[in-house]
Amino acid sequence: QHRALFDFNFDISQLKRDTFKLQRNIFKFDVGYGFNNDDWKALGKIGLAVDGKKVYPIAETYVEKRFYQHALIAYIGYSYSFRKNSLNTLIHTNNFIYDTVAILNTRVGDLGTGIKGTIGSFNYNIAFHLNHINNLPLYVNDSADMRRFRIVYDDKVKIYNIHFELGYNAKEWLRLSVLGDYNNYLMNNEARAW
Repeated sequence: QHRALFDFNFDISQLKRDTFKLQRNIFKFDVGYGFNNDDWKALGKIGLAVDGKKVYPIAETYVEKRFYQHALIAYIGYSYSFRKNSLNTLIHTNNFIYDTVAILNTRVGDLGTGIKGTIGSFNYNIAFHLNHINNLPLYVNDSADMRRFRIVYDDKVKIYNIHFELGYNAKEWLRLSVLGDYNNYLMNNEARAW
């Protein structure tokens, strides 16, 4: 029912170009506590992310309560995380960007609450999330070459999200799912979430 948590991870990378060299070392560690008695689940973690000489707090909390067997479970959670951006992660989202872009890391806060459950072979999850993001990377067409994109960062973004999932376990090896998200972006610097 009780568990102590400790995580440590690091990411050491180097980007070399003819004109510059970018060394990036990020270390993250956190400690926490978890509880699970099949009626309640709870988790709390707190830690630090070290990016060169800058230190950022990271945290995660989560509480889940079963109201009726596995058919109705309510949950709420909050996390504040540090995400490393790289040329690889940016190209994964949009591979038409230039290979010389400003690379800033992103900090994400996510407050989420919802209900989920399993009824027979069906399962569902309906949730509401409020995200606040620092340095959200966005992709803007380059006016000199409309087939290419520049990276711009919005320093403070809020995102209201509604998420739903519906699933059916047809066989032990076959699961059919439908899921969707609706996002409403409130930008600070940019007109839209390009």
